[in-house]
Amino acid sequence: MIYPPLKQGIKVKKWYGRNTELNSLVDFLLCNSQGFGARPEYYGLGGHNGVDFVCEEGTPILASHDGEAAYYEEKDSNGNFIGYGKYISIRDRVNNFKTEYCHLSKVIKTGQVKAGEIIGLSGNTGNSTAPHLHFTLKSPLAVDPIPHLVWFENMKLTENQILALQALDGYFDPAGAEFWQGKELDDYLKARLKDRLKQEKEVLEKYDS
Repeated sequence: MIYPPLKQGIKVKKWYGRNTELNSLVDFLLCNSQGFGARPEYYGLGGHNGVDFVCEEGTPILASHDGEAAYYEEKDSNGNFIGYGKYISIRDRVNNFKTEYCHLSKVIKTGQVKAGEIIGLSGNTGNSTAPHLHFTLKSPLAVDPIPHLVWFENMKLTENQILALQALDGYFDPAGAEFWQGKELDDYLKARLKDRLKQEKEVLEKYDS
């Protein structure tokens, strides 16, 4: 489960022209200008590999989860920004996924970050026609991040959210999803971590024997 990377944006689906405060996941999704998998004729097989959210240049970009943040640039041979332009990637090594925050104007923080921390400012660098945030979720291939989003104060798990988390981990357990429905995300993640550590220990013991 991940948080939205913005608390301010332009609600293009309601014809707002300037940033407004976002107070719910519904507000956040109104800023979506291009969805996952869109325009395969332009982006190639699989289509758009993330989701675009419209915001003014200089809007604070937030870490969607805890992890290790690194800064990257995509440039051509002449030093001009292309592709993602200035961007930050945050890797969650425990749950084996990463998020990317692209077309930034400024990088504020890298290294170890916590969910909700400001990591950069939105911009228009790279292959971008107007200020916006291109946001990706990769585990390891790109997947649609929207089913994995939860608003900041709402961390009680729904059945669909649990199934999405299971999919990220590469398994399907409807009975487990029913058990965890309505429970706290932190409790679920701690239990999954224990399970994974147990599985890794069993694999190591198998190879040592």
